Order: sequence, then C-alpha cells, then structure tokens
Amino acid sequence: MSQSFARALSPSISAAIDAFGSVTDGQAAHDIARAATFTRRHAYNDAKSVSDLVECAPVDYRTSLEPAIRRIAELAEKRVNARSALRKAEAAITAGKVPSHLQLKVPTVQAVKEYREAGPEEIQGHAVGSWQSHVDSIESVVKKAQDSIVSSYVQIVKDEIVVLGNKLSRDALFDQLKVAVSPRFSELKESRQDPVYEWRYKVPTINALGESVFEDKWTRTRLDTAVDVRIAGWQDSPTVMSEFQNLVSDLVFLGFRAIAIVESKDLALQKKIEKKKEIEKTADAEMIDATKPGPSTQSLVDKAVSGRVKSLEAQIKKASGPLSVTTAKKASKPKPDAKKGKPSSAKSNAPAKKNAAKDSTKKNVGKKSNGAGPPSKDKGKGKQGRK
Repeated sequence: MSQSFARALSPSISAAIDAFGSVTDGQAAHDIARAATFTRRHAYNDAKSVSDLVECAPVDYRTSLEPAIRRIAELAEKRVNARSALRKAEAAITAGKVPSHLQLKVPTVQAVKEYREAGPEEIQGHAVGSWQSHVDSIESVVKKAQDSIVSSYVQIVKDEIVVLGNKLSRDALFDQLKVAVSPRFSELKESRQDPVYEWRYKVPTINALGESVFEDKWTRTRLDTAVDVRIAGWQDSPTVMSEFQNLVSDLVFLGFRAIAIVESKDLALQKKIEKKKEIEKTADAEMIDATKPGPSTQSLVDKAVSGRVKSLEAQIKKASGPLSVTTAKKASKPKPDAKKGKPSSAKSNAPAKKNAAKDSTKKNVGKKSNGAGPPSKDKGKGKQGRK
C-alpha cells in the first residue's frame, strides 16, 4: 500500500466500519474491525515526517492534533539532544578529558622573584609556605572543583533524560493527545447529531360506533406503506462516535510514531558521524604508514641501492681487467730524471715532429704555387709587410 493511498484512506475507516455495521456475524465484524485498524496504523507507520503524520489523522481532528503531535516531537528532539550530550561527556571522561564547555582555568598568581627563588632555609622557621606549595594547592583545588563540576553535569543530563522520558511515556502520550481531541469531539457530537425519524401509517381499526375506519399511527419502523415522515428527535451520530473511538485507540500509536520519526533522523545522523570518524581514522593510519619509514619501505630501498652498487662494481672490475706482465714491468720501470741530462721520451720525439711539419709545409706551398702563381713576397711579414 502506498503512503498517499494509506493516508487518504485512513480518515474514512470509521465510515467503512459503519457501512458494515449491519453484519450480524460476530467473526465477520471482528475481522472487518481488525482490517480497518491495520490500515490506519499502517498509514501512521508510512509517515516520514510530522506533517505526514498529522495528515494521517481524521480530517476533523487534524487542527486539534497538530500542536500536540508537534509538542511530542519537540520533547523527543530534546531527549535526543540530551542523550547525545551524555554520550559526548562520557566519551570525554573515558578518554581522560574534560568537555570543552566545562573546563576550568587555573588562575595565575604573580609573586616576586625573591620569593619564588627562596630556599628552604629562608622559609623554615618563618611560618610561611614555599611558592611551589601554594601553586600546587591552587591546582589541587581547581582539579577537585573540575571533577565535581563534570560529575554534576553528567547527573544533570541523566536527570533531564528521565524527566523527558516521563513526559513521553505511554500514559503521558495518551493524556496529552486525548486532552487535545476531546474538546473537538464534544463540538462534533453536538453539531453533527443524526435526526430520529418517525413514519406515519394508515392503520385500519374499529371505532366506538363499530365502524371500520383508518387511524394515523406513528412509528420509527419504516415500511413501504408510510404516508408521512417527521423528525421525532436527535441522537448522537454513529459515524462521529465510531470515528472518535477509533482515534482514541490510535492516540498512543500517533505519539510513538512522532517520537520514532525524530529518533530515526538522529540515528541516521549518528551513523553518518561514526562512518566519517572511521574514514578519518583510516586516512590517518594510511598517512602514518606513508610518512613513517617502516621495515617494508626501508627494505625495498636498501635492496634497490645494494643491487645498483653491485652492478656498478662489476662494471668497474670488467673495465679495468687484470694487468699483463709487460704492462706491469713498464709501469714499475722508473722514469729518467731530466736534471741528469737524460731526455724524456716527449723531448726525444720533438725533432722528428718538427721535420715532419716542415716537409708538409713545403708540399702545401708547392701545390699553391702550381695553381695560383708565385707566392706573395709579403708572406710572413705581418701587417707592416703588406703596407
């Protein structure tokens, strides 16, 4: 059953019961009443907000019920907030902390340097206490007061929850909602009474003279032979009475549903907060693992560095290779000393290099003279010779 259909159907349940009021079978009437009750309460359970819940009530009672239902939801929200405050306070106490709005500040007392630095010999025998002893005494007093304040606060919140719980008990819910709808029921009962009809019939009879005549007779039983009708009086409407009786039997369920709507929102919020805290803890753990050089990360780095060093050592050994006997002898042979007149190998090779350079120069000069005419007389004289 959809929420809109159940909400539209619920106010007319009493009328449906009245329509089946002529059922003589007791079991059938009981089944009809149970089905009607189930339909109404299913509509209440489908309500997702306080406004939806008010719409599930009979139309004639919605205006009267709305302030009372909203008041119940307000009390439920206050109890939810009190429970949340208690959870936070108990969590802080368990963690060895003090709730931020209850923290006391230790007062700072100024003292001269000479007194603060005074030794035992300056204090003993003068009936005065040391600077540190007074500071410790102040801190001790503040700590005791702090503990007392936290304990009193926790007890206050617990008592607050108890008081709100009493106002949201089954009996309290029934009384609050009944007080809200009873005046409206009295108005409807008075203004919507049903008329009591009487029908007139022509009944044949014998008069005192023995003549057959027709006499008018009024009765509340309707027959096809009725010739007239009149209102003999007024009575309470069965529809109004049945609707009110059904509403009274549903008052506690209306109150419970208002409470459940508020608490379900708080439960969803609590789950969201817990999930956020779990994500934050997981993220913090991952950040610690990433920044802290643990054994796994360090071992990977050491292994990579060690492998690279071994590879470089192998390349160096392969490039140098073992020294031959001839190379070793040449390397061990001492070089001649230039001061003793023994020319070095570089100086002995110098005349040969000069002769080779002269021969190559002559060849190049001959090639140029063959292709470009006689050589210039100014060659070798620099800028002054070209002038």
